[in-house]
Amino acid sequence: MSRADVDALVARAESVLASDGSIALAELGPKPLRADVARALAARGFDVGKSKIERPATDRVRALLADGAFLPIAAIKARTGLSPARTKEVVAELVASGEARVVLRTAKETLVPARSQTVDARELAAIGRALTELAKTCVTATKKGAGLLREDVDAALARIRELTPEARRSVPPTRGSSAPGARPIEDAIRAVADASTGLAFVPAVVDALAPRPARDVHAELLRAAGAGRIELRPEGGMARLSPAERAACVPGPDGGVLSWTRVVGGPA
Repeated sequence: MSRADVDALVARAESVLASDGSIALAELGPKPLRADVARALAARGFDVGKSKIERPATDRVRALLADGAFLPIAAIKARTGLSPARTKEVVAELVASGEARVVLRTAKETLVPARSQTVDARELAAIGRALTELAKTCVTATKKGAGLLREDVDAALARIRELTPEARRSVPPTRGSSAPGARPIEDAIRAVADASTGLAFVPAVVDALAPRPARDVHAELLRAAGAGRIELRPEGGMARLSPAERAACVPGPDGGVLSWTRVVGGPA
């Protein structure tokens, strides 16, 4: 067969990769040409494995971030099939290009879209010092059986908030958005929503309202949806969800889940 045959098979494989994300080696064409087709695809940046060819690793992770996902780095292998070493390389590439950032969430290193609001190392150091000072005062007062003036505590907390002027104030509610000091569910959604679409990943909303139990957040989301204040949308690709993310989503009909939400009146 001619070079034109190989080029035609490469073009067909690229079309399948663009729509499906992967193609089995056995589907590349006649057996004598498969190695040539695979080499051509590898030269174009596709990942060639033992049994299939996939989109470039960076593109696969980039696509997950584009969907608004927050990706625990330890879970990227389960979502993409990448080895730990390759995962580290891809994370470094996306951070270096300014497309993503690495943050610590509940002791887990997590890859988040660059548009996410984060607190940098300098701000963290300042917050740490201020919190340590306040914690020492609290410990001393407790040991002495003494109290603290509420205005002094409020002033200390205000100083800490001032260290991160772009960070949102998070006051975890207890039961329902009407509880004293509660954070409206709409505020939590807007805080983690994509700026262009207004869509927020439900597990990210649950994380933002920690330590509230997920079931309480789900109940409030359903109440808000029933009142027409927000929308809840189903997950389009269940295979993309990790077990933890699926558990954090609102249970939906027919065994599915509602993984995306949007404040009514925001971007469509």
